[in-house]
Amino acid sequence: MKRLVVAAFVCCFLLASGKLLSFATASLGGSWAVAGAGISKILTEKVPGLTIKAESTAGAVGNNQLVDSGQSDIGLTVERITYLATTGAGPFKGKKHPNVRILLSGFSIGVLQMAALEGSGIKSFSDLKGKRVSAGPAQGGGLPALVSALDAYGMTVKDLKISYLNYAQGKSALVDGNIDAALTYAAVPVPALKELQASGKKWRLVAVSADKMKTVEQKFKGYIRYDIPGNVYGMSEDTITIGARNGVIVNAKLDNQLVYQIIKTIDQNLDEVKKIHPTLRWMDRSRFAGVTIPVAYHPGAVRYYKETGLMK
Repeated sequence: MKRLVVAAFVCCFLLASGKLLSFATASLGGSWAVAGAGISKILTEKVPGLTIKAESTAGAVGNNQLVDSGQSDIGLTVERITYLATTGAGPFKGKKHPNVRILLSGFSIGVLQMAALEGSGIKSFSDLKGKRVSAGPAQGGGLPALVSALDAYGMTVKDLKISYLNYAQGKSALVDGNIDAALTYAAVPVPALKELQASGKKWRLVAVSADKMKTVEQKFKGYIRYDIPGNVYGMSEDTITIGARNGVIVNAKLDNQLVYQIIKTIDQNLDEVKKIHPTLRWMDRSRFAGVTIPVAYHPGAVRYYKETGLMK
């Protein structure tokens, strides 16, 4: 009898306390941190008994590690990075991360944007050899994109003098002359580069040539060509560079019904979600079930997509 009372008490406690999930986003000040916090708030308000806490992280590489281990339940990702995580390649070399599943695809497009000051002599990625380059946060999504761009030019990061600064720090170091080029990897436009534009410094975006971009697309699954319009940063011409679709991942062991409810809530409140941050305006439910990489969706998401006709 005593055991039944204790069991009933535990069940009542769990029902009262609800479910607490961790949402891995990115470093504070970036679009991912804002997007993740906003989505967490909407889900907490709309899903009964659910509380989601947005966590500041280093970015896509770290998020896949956190979600795989269960330290985080949900995470923002670069789809290309998740492909590398599940196959044990790139920054995850030698260790596969089998517990990562896709929740939704294409909440935005991440774009490699390499800034260099006029007069630095840097016009192409090949000109970065021997230069001081900030590659963004060490576990962010920018470093793998940089590795792919350099590979197309027959180079590696060992050919550069690399430092790992966040985007605001990289912009400041570039303005102060402490580095020769600064990488940002985010949706266009990046706040740090808009600040650089407003600084009065003369600078350029380093382009990936059209032929090298074809090489990147063929060799590195998940990367696509992205043309940054010249008027975004006041440039005289468009800039060809590397882009990749961003997505949301969840731990494979997360309850199917809970995942179903999460994606259903996001889909049914998509207009509200898209108002959280400009980077989310690109979201379209037609892309949710169209992941660009061979990584499995969570069964809870599959159920919702099939019910709504988004997945066959």
